[in-house]
Amino acid sequence: MQNAIETLVTSHPKIFKGKSPKVSPLVPVGWSKLLKILCKVLEEECTASTLAKLEIINITRRLRCFLKVEYKLKGKVSPQQAWTVRDKVFSVSHLCTYSCVVCGEYIGDSPKSISMILCEKHIHSALPASLKMFRRRVASA
Repeated sequence: MQNAIETLVTSHPKIFKGKSPKVSPLVPVGWSKLLKILCKVLEEECTASTLAKLEIINITRRLRCFLKVEYKLKGKVSPQQAWTVRDKVFSVSHLCTYSCVVCGEYIGDSPKSISMILCEKHIHSALPASLKMFRRRVASA
């Protein structure tokens, strides 16, 4: 994930201003796709003065399926622009609850797994490994 963040920082200098935010090691690589979308949308919909005051501080994972992007706006920003930033950050956080943690693919409104959000391709590759771990636990009990 760290490589993906470094790419974001260099690709979106108006948002990151050359500084990498703190990123939890638990943030899945698949969600970097959604962070790219967030950066693109913020650059398209926010004014230059709002982007100059925006700072993304922290990117973390909450409750296995929720991306939390902490940011602050330094200085005065119009309420409409502040709302735009908040809305876009919240929208991406919400999308993560329906996106594969491995590839970022949107899987629809009903995830197949409660513990991890996986698309059809990745859930089938994860199941054999989960079964193998379960069998080891049962055998050692």
